[in-house]
Amino acid sequence: MGIAKTGISGMAILVVPLIALVFPAKESVGALLPMLIAGDIMAVMYYRQHAQWRQLVRLVPGVAAGMLIGGLYLARLDNQSMRNFLGVFVLLLLAIELITRRLNLTQFTRLRSFAMLIGVMAGFGTTVGNSAGPIMGIYLIMMGLDKKQLMGTGAWFFLIVNTSKLPIFFYHEMINAGTLKFFVVMLPFIICGTFLGRKLLRVLSQSIFDFLVLLFAGLSSLWLLLF
Repeated sequence: MGIAKTGISGMAILVVPLIALVFPAKESVGALLPMLIAGDIMAVMYYRQHAQWRQLVRLVPGVAAGMLIGGLYLARLDNQSMRNFLGVFVLLLLAIELITRRLNLTQFTRLRSFAMLIGVMAGFGTTVGNSAGPIMGIYLIMMGLDKKQLMGTGAWFFLIVNTSKLPIFFYHEMINAGTLKFFVVMLPFIICGTFLGRKLLRVLSQSIFDFLVLLFAGLSSLWLLLF
């Protein structure tokens, strides 16, 4: 988790199946949230000056709408249907990124409606399953951000979004004494991971960084669809 937050965006998908081995499906999502927030705080400390606030402001209306939808339907959603929907969307977004890069069709990614769509999906995905990382990673690469700008913009985005989810998760009893105890045990390892991630980001070229972000996005979509 620490490396994902400060080194390779999207790598946090590797944490999801591990936590699912420890907690039931719904509690595993709640157990992940404090870990995400801890990583977000460290990432903001490292990369706050690189954030591109214009990109964040464009997403605000869509994210707010997506979080509202996710919060309203959190108790009613079928887990597998939700995972399939998000998995297909991430694959579609990956395909769009590859096609636009190959054909140099980047104009439509600047449209307000495109930012609205991404915002809704990111807000919905993060509320129902902490699954917005791949969506944001692909989107910020589409916007042409370099690796430090991507990490800084993502850090602020997820810190704001994840802290705003706390009341929703407490209301649905997804965070409890057991998940908080788990977080306290994990916290020193998350902090160590952020130091490793920061060092890793320094040695990665921009092209390798972009490739790894897209790779982990693809892996996350396969995880959502197949498991």
